[in-house]
Amino acid sequence: MFQIRYLRDVREYSAVMITAFTLITGTPASIGLLVGGRVADSRGRRLLSAITFPLGAILLTVAFSTSGKPMWLASLTGGICLGLAYPAMAVYRGEMFPTLHRSFASGVIMTSSLIGGSVGLVGAGYFLNRDISYGTVMSWLSLGPVVAGVLIYTTFPESAHRELEELNPQDVTTAEP
Repeated sequence: MFQIRYLRDVREYSAVMITAFTLITGTPASIGLLVGGRVADSRGRRLLSAITFPLGAILLTVAFSTSGKPMWLASLTGGICLGLAYPAMAVYRGEMFPTLHRSFASGVIMTSSLIGGSVGLVGAGYFLNRDISYGTVMSWLSLGPVVAGVLIYTTFPESAHRELEELNPQDVTTAEP
């Protein structure tokens, strides 16, 4: 949302340049999605998420703090990092919680995401309208993914190569003889 305004107002990009920037730096993120899914399944989800989610946010912050080739490179690599993180993080919603609580937990996660995103958008808009630089505002916003990365690493279980019954033993029912 802020990228177009940033490129237009701060970097004085034309509509054609904004389109080119978006396509060139955003399209490779799909590579991150494909590779991220494979790496998450083969090597593990927790470490991949804990590294690539905060790193992607930091790189996008760098993109809002620089210009020229560094801005393009930071945006490109940040998108790839976030693409790598998504498949690794997405499975946790279904794996971390027992079947009985999975729907409720999914609702809490979705609601938290929507509220957090809304607060971030409104807050960023508020500070940007008060002439605080994009780099500063985006660095504040990147603190969320950095904290999330630490929480993922320290509290989430590694779920790759494990059965759901191992992660949620309360889902296992004993068969009656």
